Amino acid sequence: MQNTIRTMITLFTFFLFSSNANSAEFHPVISIGYDRGGDTILDYTVSTINGRTINLDDKITAGSGLTLAIGAYVPLGEIFGLQGTVGLKVDSGSFLNNTYLAFSRTPYDLVGYYHMGQHHNLGIGATYHTGTSFTCTTDATPSTGCNFAFDFDNATGGIVEYNYAVSDNNEGGLKLGIRYTKIRYDLSNSSQSFDGSSFGIILYGY
Repeated sequence: MQNTIRTMITLFTFFLFSSNANSAEFHPVISIGYDRGGDTILDYTVSTINGRTINLDDKITAGSGLTLAIGAYVPLGEIFGLQGTVGLKVDSGSFLNNTYLAFSRTPYDLVGYYHMGQHHNLGIGATYHTGTSFTCTTDATPSTGCNFAFDFDNATGGIVEYNYAVSDNNEGGLKLGIRYTKIRYDLSNSSQSFDGSSFGIILYGY
């Protein structure tokens, strides 16, 4: 699968540099998205403050998070296009004693699109996540807080997406979409793994 990802990235790079000869065939893109789903990595409960018990229940899940990404879109004829982006995806939470939890990863997405008219677009592609880690830090004493980080192996997955072009041009303006990502994270040096699959919404600006 990783060889497939590398091949797709190489092809995208070829189209990208080829399109630079004609600026009309190259479209920078920025996106923001939010996903929910996946296995629970950690449920967190804080209790006991000034002799009183307070439960603050929250959890970090392997598929959830806010994603910011940048990249480029290259049209391939009248009804097809190829888009590559790199971003940062984070699911986080903060609690008493300045305890901070975060699950972060760097997704590289490569998606091919079929344009169904002026507004409707269907995409399918691949995603490759690196730098995946779960961290917990706190200002509390070691006996009541946390200070650790768990790293995950690089992971590959698939993407299916539908988006709607707000403007009349599929290669410009804004697009609002829904996306399903299928991926699984393996904990480094461990047999434990987490399903990071998710559903989400995404907004593109071209």
